[in-house]
Amino acid sequence: MTAFQKQTEGGRDVWRPTPVAAGPFTGLQGGAVASLLCAEAEARAGELEWGSAVSASVDFLRPTPMADLVTTLSIVR
Repeated sequence: MTAFQKQTEGGRDVWRPTPVAAGPFTGLQGGAVASLLCAEAEARAGELEWGSAVSASVDFLRPTPMADLVTTLSIVR
């Protein structure tokens, strides 16, 4: 079973967490959210032929609720 199921709604990708994404915690487990963000960044880098990511860091300000997630990638230079 995967941590998220991808749905397309209104022309955007929506990620629905499965029970696996919670782990033993209330809300989403941080590693599940971080891996989703990294996968999205790697996919976009592949589309732009930028190569592979070698490092990623994700900081959480509060617990992520068990709710649908939408990822948006912004390129900062």
